[in-house]
Amino acid sequence: MMNSSKIIILFIATFTMRSSISVSAQLCFPVKRTYAYFQPVTPGNAAKNETASAQRHGNYYIYLQSRKEAITVSDLWIDGVHHNVRLIKVTSPVVLPATGLNPSATDRQNNRVLVPPTDNKVFQVIITADGLAGGGRALPSKYLGKPVVIMVSYGKKQRFIIKDEIVQLDPLGML
Repeated sequence: MMNSSKIIILFIATFTMRSSISVSAQLCFPVKRTYAYFQPVTPGNAAKNETASAQRHGNYYIYLQSRKEAITVSDLWIDGVHHNVRLIKVTSPVVLPATGLNPSATDRQNNRVLVPPTDNKVFQVIITADGLAGGGRALPSKYLGKPVVIMVSYGKKQRFIIKDEIVQLDPLGML
């Protein structure tokens, strides 16, 4: 009778220790928040010898907020399409001007805050030109149907960061 009690206590202690180790490993990953935006761009008129593309035209603005600076991003999938990316560190808050690059003073009140002020590091995920053709790494099947999936590394740890929504911004017209 005494041996079965010891076995049960040992089992509970082992299970509790393994659970706390896995939770603490998840808490150590530095990415705290992800932001994803899409700003449609109204295409200009197609030339006579060109056909209008049905492809969605616009700009993606994707940001990661992290406690640490030593993160890397190797892959990005938007609506299941792979893109090669690079990270650049930006200052917070990240603000998108209301009307183009040189808004007037009256337009500044309509600026859109993409990333609010934070003490954490903020990185913009930039889609590189060599990733625009697609291809690349296949998206793991359990993430199919997710709007944004980002492969983030910190030290030897890798995580898929999922964003379930891409916020639509006001369209930007072609000048």
